[in-house]
Amino acid sequence: MVSTNMRVYNKTYSQIDKIAHQLKISKQEALDQAVESYRRELFLREANNAYAALRNDPEAWQNEKEEREAWDYTIQDGLEDDR
Repeated sequence: MVSTNMRVYNKTYSQIDKIAHQLKISKQEALDQAVESYRRELFLREANNAYAALRNDPEAWQNEKEEREAWDYTIQDGLEDDR
């Protein structure tokens, strides 16, 4: 793990401290979890925006639907269910 110093506002430090205390974890772990949660949120926001842009382009959306239909046939590969 790389160790470095970073300045944060007093309010931010206090909130990290409260979260860590509430979850019974270290402040470092609370900060790590918060950053990971925010990273995931941003990833999903970008994915949703890209999906919305795709839906707003009729030709691209039609191509997407056709590709999904083609992939649906791979599910019917003739193999018996192992259940």
